[in-house]
Amino acid sequence: MDTPDQPFDRALLYLRAAGHDTGPETRARLHSLLQVHAAENPALSNGQLLARMPEWFTLPGPCPGRPLPPITRASIGYPRE
Repeated sequence: MDTPDQPFDRALLYLRAAGHDTGPETRARLHSLLQVHAAENPALSNGQLLARMPEWFTLPGPCPGRPLPPITRASIGYPRE
């Protein structure tokens, strides 16, 4: 069952996970954007609304850092038969 706050909560989690600031200004902007787009087209699903997040907010790119180590085969120590 969808609650009225579910798109907002899910979008906020998305922004946090993407590394975007989720302070009061972002929350107010997000709330108004969701209300406007839901009112313009009530047939939009939560997924369709959330798909527009990169259009509405500038999200930080991936952090440059050390590359991941190569995948290697390992053993957990069981004796071979």
